[in-house]
Amino acid sequence: KAGKGLIAEAWYTLYTQFIFISGDLRCNEQPQLTVTHTLWLREHNRIASQLLLLNSHWDDERVYQEARRIVVAEMQHISYNEWLPIILGMKYVDDFDLKPRDSGFSRQYDADVNPSITNAFSTAAFRFGHSLVQSQMENYGVFGNLLKSHQLHEHQQSPYLIYEQNSIDGFVRGLTTQPIQSMDTAFSEEVCNPIRSHKYFLILFCIFS
Repeated sequence: KAGKGLIAEAWYTLYTQFIFISGDLRCNEQPQLTVTHTLWLREHNRIASQLLLLNSHWDDERVYQEARRIVVAEMQHISYNEWLPIILGMKYVDDFDLKPRDSGFSRQYDADVNPSITNAFSTAAFRFGHSLVQSQMENYGVFGNLLKSHQLHEHQQSPYLIYEQNSIDGFVRGLTTQPIQSMDTAFSEEVCNPIRSHKYFLILFCIFS
């Protein structure tokens, strides 16, 4: 009951205190995640504006849905072309024909296949990703110089660093420059030490216990 109360309090706080809204409440979890949501939102709007220039007869809903379709395809391409080969290895990717085509079109899509993942994978196996989390969020300048390094636990459920001038650009440079931790069974104390973690981040700590 205590755990359920903590989760309910966390969601209530997100709804009533944080101003950033997206399709996923976790956009407020920490500044780098807020920045990632912002990037994809801007990419959607960029594509939508170009589509409208080419198709002035489309209504708002058509422009939105077509732009959304392209953004989803971009995300899928990054996942299958860049991320999965690193996580699974090329042999597995090749064995199951997961690599996107270099040219032409694929006819493999099957609308009857259920694309959802199992609850066991989502809540347990997929948590390996948290071992990749660094203890600091780094902000870089235009010349590749480190401007600031922020402790992760100090900004849990507090994404307001992105209000600082040029911070979004700096965090983007940090995300593309700062290496991740190794994929293993070790986790940063920033995300698994209940003394240092934000009280709402204890939800994640419970997964590690």
